Amino acid sequence: MCLLVMGFLALSSYAVEEKVHRSQLKRAVAGDFPKDSPSYFIREDLRAYNTYVKTIPNWGGSWFTVPYKPTDNITVQIVRQSEPYNYKYSDTPVLVLCTLNNMKCYYDNATKGRSLSFVISAKELNATKDDLFHFILYGVNKDNNTAHSVVVGLYICTGKYSLSTCTATCYKTCTHGSKSQVMNTCICYKGYTGERCQKKAKKAPTWDHDNEDNDLGYQFVIDLCGLIVGISVFITIIVFIRACVRCRKMKLAQQANNNGRNPVAPLPPPSGGYAYYPLGTAPPPPPPSTATVIEMPSIVDTPKPVQVTPPVAPANQVPVFITPPGYVKN
Repeated sequence: MCLLVMGFLALSSYAVEEKVHRSQLKRAVAGDFPKDSPSYFIREDLRAYNTYVKTIPNWGGSWFTVPYKPTDNITVQIVRQSEPYNYKYSDTPVLVLCTLNNMKCYYDNATKGRSLSFVISAKELNATKDDLFHFILYGVNKDNNTAHSVVVGLYICTGKYSLSTCTATCYKTCTHGSKSQVMNTCICYKGYTGERCQKKAKKAPTWDHDNEDNDLGYQFVIDLCGLIVGISVFITIIVFIRACVRCRKMKLAQQANNNGRNPVAPLPPPSGGYAYYPLGTAPPPPPPSTATVIEMPSIVDTPKPVQVTPPVAPANQVPVFITPPGYVKN
């Protein structure tokens, strides 16, 4: 049981550590990032030829990875599926794309058709040790200084594809929207969201972190929460390890006591004048007898004549004597 609990805690600790690690994008090329980029990202691993619908958080961004080969073209279809909050037209979020392997960023309000879909050759990318293509998405408002949430549809192809050939058919019924022409998802009308555009968008949140002070305070709270979680997990693991060690010592001590004792099974009670003794054990001596012993005197075996007296017959009967036949004399 102790080993099971320790294994569970180890996996939980690894999951928490991995989540914290993935949520903080190390800014090795921080100078190339736009100033409006958030400090925290959630990483997700994607596979080619699958349609994904992802909500970009309004407190950070999303970090996506795609495996590829050195001879591939990486084609990424990106569509704005909906806005989970009912923003005003003037506050409609701007979606930002940054490809990390070659460190380039694009804004969808600066492109024709508000699309960020792209094709890039693996030969143009800087090779990575993990053989993954990395790109991030995040939303900002019209002034590019406040994080906003956006729902995007993603469809990726790796190989000899172009934007015209890397497509999938949409089979969904879109209640308040239209079918996408490049992937299996709906494009919702403004004010609606959900997989089939059947839900009304929520009221836009009132909080933001428009200035640097709010950004620093928000980041401090996130860092503090991560630190508290890490310390709690560490203390829990230490407590369980000590408890398991103590249980193990007590179990070994109990086994040693049982082995040194070597108890003998109790004998069953005797019944019916019989006694049972374990094999290889001499029986105890019989108990002294309490009966009175009478010593008989020795009698000398001396022949004596025996006189036979006939029975006395009743008065009305006459005794009859039967004489045996005489012996024939030689």
